[in-house]
Order: sequence, then C-alpha cells, then structure tokens
Amino acid sequence: MRRTTLWKPMLLFAAVAVLGLAFTGCAKRPEMEVAAARTAVTEATTPDAQTYAPDALRKLREAEQALDRELGVQDKKFALFRKYEESKTLAADVQTKAEDVKSTAAAKKAEAMAEATRLLDEAKALLVEVQAMIEKAPRGKGTALDLQVMKSDLASVETTIAEADMSFGSEKYLEAQKQAKLAINTATTVKNELTAAMEAKKRR
Repeated sequence: MRRTTLWKPMLLFAAVAVLGLAFTGCAKRPEMEVAAARTAVTEATTPDAQTYAPDALRKLREAEQALDRELGVQDKKFALFRKYEESKTLAADVQTKAEDVKSTAAAKKAEAMAEATRLLDEAKALLVEVQAMIEKAPRGKGTALDLQVMKSDLASVETTIAEADMSFGSEKYLEAQKQAKLAINTATTVKNELTAAMEAKKRR
C-alpha cells in the first residue's frame, strides 16, 4: 500500500513536469525571428522607400504593428498558455514585405531615372531648336520687345535645365522630372509664338 501511495504522487509530479517542459518549449519567445524582422524593417526604411515605394512601406509598417500586437497578446498570458507560432508567421511576413519595399523602391527609382533622362534630353533638344528659331525670327518695328521677352524666357529655360541636371546628379529624379517639364513647357510656348510670328510674316 505504501509503495502504491508513494508512486502515484511521483508519477503525477513527473507527468506535470513533462507537460510543463512541453508547454515551455512551445511558449519560447521567437527572439531570433523577431530580431530578423526588426533588422529587415530598418534596412527597408530608407529615403528611397519613402519617395518611390510609400504604399509598400505602409504595408510593411502595418505588418510590423501586427507582429507587435501579437507578441503583446502572448507576452501577457501565463507562461504555460503562451503560443508564438502566429508571431513567427507574422515575423516572416514582415521580412517578406521588407524585401518587397526594397525591390519596389529600386524598380520605381530606375523608372524615375529613365523618365528624367528622357525629359532632360527633350528639354535640351528643344532649347537648341528654339534658340536657332529666334535667330531667324522677324525683326523690325513692334518685334524687338517681344524678342527680348522671348530671349529672357529662353534664359530661364537654360537655368531650369541646369537645376534639373543638378537634381539628377543628386538622384532626385522626380524633382528633375518636374524641372525638365517646366523647361519644356516654357520653351514650347516660345516656339509657338515664334512659329506664329514667322507664319504671319509669310502672309504679308
């Protein structure tokens, strides 16, 4: 009787100990996975990401917030009831979205650079064309003041193109695009005015 009585508590204790170890193993906080997720967020959160991949960056931040919420929920539970499998899944999702941010930012930046290059080439070619036109523009009474205004406009085009070149050199491709478009618009306006003046002279 005594042996039976002694063995029962010992078996119960052993069973509880095994279960405790099992629960503890399952409830171990995924520090490595979380650390990797944090590093991924830091590496992905760059000025380029903010400029060229704002939507992807927003999704990354939302994924990190979801991870933080899940970790908070599990951390507040009694140790035996903690489960971090969902946290591991969310940490992996954070890393995936961080990679998406980096790839999207790189692709969009390359597109912006290509478009800025195209616009700058167009602006410079148009400036040369209009400068040649202004040399052939009709001169005489009533035209001198207009030509001076046009030359002033072309000077501003040159300045704007120079600013666009500086922006491009600083990898501010979206800003370079805006400046190149402004130069194109101004040069186009002068070109149209010159074309109209030349056609009017022909009709006289």
